[in-house]
Amino acid sequence: MESVGEHNRSGEAETDTVAAPKWTDEYVQTLHQWVKEQQAELTNKEMANATMYDQSLLTLSSSFLGGSLALLGKVVPTDSRFGFLENGAYVLFLLCIVLVIVSLIVGQRAIARQRQLYNEYRDGDFRDFSPLLRNGYARINNVVNHASGISFVAGLLCLTSYVMCNL
Repeated sequence: MESVGEHNRSGEAETDTVAAPKWTDEYVQTLHQWVKEQQAELTNKEMANATMYDQSLLTLSSSFLGGSLALLGKVVPTDSRFGFLENGAYVLFLLCIVLVIVSLIVGQRAIARQRQLYNEYRDGDFRDFSPLLRNGYARINNVVNHASGISFVAGLLCLTSYVMCNL
């Protein structure tokens, strides 16, 4: 059976396959250095994004909660309708604040766990990348971050709906 490809001068077939890398010490060191660089880069990006996201949600939720508690009575008449929207907005903004604080705590645990996974990977078999993906704290943190964002948007919608229904 002849392989697909060009024939060289000796008449042997040249195939288009790519050889698998040889796991030499130098290759392993290069891979190890690459993993360390990726770890540092990802950690820096994740921290910057998470900090900005958390600060924004915390600031906005606190502002809307405080502002609505202080000023809503002056804008909306006392015989207002749909009071459940007002109360719902308060609860959702408060929930958002709590979830942001929880995400900060869980996020720190996720980073610690990822460092542990990288250390285990560095000391183990470089061919198996699957241990790097086993970070339950990171998955929990993603869920909490999404929940805090949804809580903020829902609170904002409740507050806006309440004000619009009563003006």
